[in-house]
Amino acid sequence: MPRTEEKQQPVLELRIGGVYVVVQRISPWLVAAVVTALVATMGSSLAAWFTSR
Repeated sequence: MPRTEEKQQPVLELRIGGVYVVVQRISPWLVAAVVTALVATMGSSLAAWFTSR
């Protein structure tokens, strides 16, 4: 049975001036890495703020 490829909607479209960026898909490991980095950064910043008061 032949595989039919449907036109997939982009996950993200970003237009700024003459720059046009389209992201078709995002891999789960990349999302996990970004979330982990954000949580670690925000957590340590929040802890520093609380301990400095």
